[in-house]
Amino acid sequence: MAPTLRQTLDATVASIRARLGAAIEPPRVALVLGSGLGDFAERLQDPRAVRYSDVEGLPASTVPGHEGRFVFGRLAGLPIAALQGRVHTYEGHSAEEVVRGLRAVSVFGARIVVLTNAAGALPLAWASWPGTPAGSRSRAGRGAWPWWARCCRPSWRVISRRC
Repeated sequence: MAPTLRQTLDATVASIRARLGAAIEPPRVALVLGSGLGDFAERLQDPRAVRYSDVEGLPASTVPGHEGRFVFGRLAGLPIAALQGRVHTYEGHSAEEVVRGLRAVSVFGARIVVLTNAAGALPLAWASWPGTPAGSRSRAGRGAWPWWARCCRPSWRVISRRC
């Protein structure tokens, strides 16, 4: 019989622990770092890294600029798991394979997920969308519209400013 999703994820977490040591601190936050943001993982304190391809059940990332590794460490006092680069369906991976690494860090302990991507520049005209004051953007959300920044917990905005 094929393993269940939970069994597969448990095996992935066990593989991460085997590579980094059983004492690795479970993350509270998972950061999925898209194109151009992979270097952010270098800001983690006491970083410990493992390549996706070295972890049971995870495919390797082949896209330039996507390092394809987990980096565990601390940021602003919080234990973090940074997913430095992603795998994609256009690389030939199934949707289940694409999200397996994120699911694994969730099983490992992450309860907050921050997803990033490099969507390119946005036209200034978009700043005048309904409900958004023309020309205004929020630094708290790292470019998010003001109404979006209000969706985040104030403590998360404080942490984002420190980063």
